[in-house]
Amino acid sequence: MEVNQFLSNLTNLEKTRNFNVFKNYSLQDFQSVLESFCLHEKPKDTIRISIVGTNGKGSVGHFLTQIGFRSNSFLNVGLYTSPHLLTQNERIQINGKYISDEWMNQTLNFFSEKELEKLKSLSYFEFFTFLAILFFKDNTCNLEVYEAGLGGRLDATKLVNPDIVVLTKIALDHTVILGDTEEKILIEKLEIVGTNTKTIFTFQQEKNLMGLTKLFCKEKNIELILFPRFVDKDYLSFNQDFSLFVINSILLKQKRQTLNESILSIIPPIKGRMQVLQTNPLILFDIGHNPSAVQFLLHSINRCYPQEKKWKVFFGCQKDKDAKQILETLINNELVETVYQISSENWNQESLPNSKIEKISEERFSELLKNVKVTSLILGSFKLYSLVNAIGQ
Repeated sequence: MEVNQFLSNLTNLEKTRNFNVFKNYSLQDFQSVLESFCLHEKPKDTIRISIVGTNGKGSVGHFLTQIGFRSNSFLNVGLYTSPHLLTQNERIQINGKYISDEWMNQTLNFFSEKELEKLKSLSYFEFFTFLAILFFKDNTCNLEVYEAGLGGRLDATKLVNPDIVVLTKIALDHTVILGDTEEKILIEKLEIVGTNTKTIFTFQQEKNLMGLTKLFCKEKNIELILFPRFVDKDYLSFNQDFSLFVINSILLKQKRQTLNESILSIIPPIKGRMQVLQTNPLILFDIGHNPSAVQFLLHSINRCYPQEKKWKVFFGCQKDKDAKQILETLINNELVETVYQISSENWNQESLPNSKIEKISEERFSELLKNVKVTSLILGSFKLYSLVNAIGQ
C-alpha cells in the first residue's frame, strides 16, 4: 500500500471546503480508532501542546518547536501543522525534519487488513493526526506540538489531550462553523482543553475576549499565563518572542536553564509568512487569508520595509473566505497602490467596484509575476504558494 493511493480515497475537507459536515461531526469514531491502536494515552514524561486561535498558529508552532529542540532540554520535538504549502510531508516534523514517504509507506504496509479498514474510515485530517501521534511515539518525542485545524471543540487534535494550550490571535473566520462573533469563536477554540490541561498561554487581546478567557480558566481550574510584553513589532517577531516566553516558562517549571533571546538569531524563518521571494524588486509572500490577518500583515511590512511606500498586491482567496472585507482592508491602506485579484472558477470571485482593483486570470497572474518590476506582495491563500512556486521553476 502506497500512502498517496491510500490518501486519495479519504475525505479531504481542505479540498472540498464543505465544512458544513462539522454540524453533525463527533470525535467518538476517531477516539475509537486511537484506542484500537493504543494511541489514546500520552506517553510518560511527554509534554503535549495544542495551539488554537485564528491567526498565527502556524508561525507559533514553528517557533515553539525550533526553539524547543535547540534548547537541548528535550530528546525530540514533534510538530503537527496544517495545511501544507507544497508537500503533505510538511505536516509532520521532528526537530524540523519532515516525515518521509518511506516511513508512511512502511507503516501502512505493516498494518493488517482489519486495521487498514479502520483507518479508511478516517478523514484526511484525522488520518494525518493519527500518523503524527504514532510517528512521535515511535521516535520518542518528549515535546509534541499540535496545531489545531479548525476550531478546537471538534478538532481531531483535541484527542491528544494537551497539557498546555497556546491561544493565538482571535478574529472572525469560518464563522458559519465556529460562530458569528469573536466571543463564540474563542469559546469554540478554548474547548480543545482536556483532562490533562493545566495551563493556557496567551497574550493581551480585546478586553471582552480576555474576560471570557479568564472566566473559562477559572471555571476549569486552569492556570492562565499572559505574555507580559506588548511591543509594537511585526507579527512574526512578536510570535517569536511569545514562543520563547512559552518555552522558558516550561523550562522554569522543570527547573531547567532558560534561554536568552540570542537563540532567536539562529531560528530559520517560516515559509509562507512574510517570505521574501525576490529582493530586487522586493516580492513578499504571505498566507494571510482573513481581514484581521491582512491588517496585521500590512502593519508588519510597514515596520519591516519603511522605505517601500507603495505596493502592488496580488490577491486570491478560497471561496469560503471573506474576499470583500479583505479587499476593503487592502484598498483603504495607503501602502496599497493596486490590487490584482485572481478571479476564476477556482477562486473566490466576490469583489468590489474600485479603481484600485483589477480582476485577472491565473494565466494573467503568471505573466505579471514573471515580469514584475515593482515592490509586490502576494497574499490570500496557502493554495497560492504552489502556483507561485510553479511560476518560479
